[in-house]
Amino acid sequence: MRFTADDAFDVRGTDDAIILGPVAATAILAQHDATLVDFYEFTGADIDAIDAGDLLAFLGY
Repeated sequence: MRFTADDAFDVRGTDDAIILGPVAATAILAQHDATLVDFYEFTGADIDAIDAGDLLAFLGY
């Protein structure tokens, strides 16, 4: 699935949120020299179902 940061932020925290699994989230995080552990330690969010808007906010988008 392709989406933009704007797409992810528009539905962040809603029932329509773009949800990423750990594999997809890890791939995005790796592009920014971050890990799931970094994300979890910062947010405390569930790492099995990650809201793409939360992930991109964590990465500073």
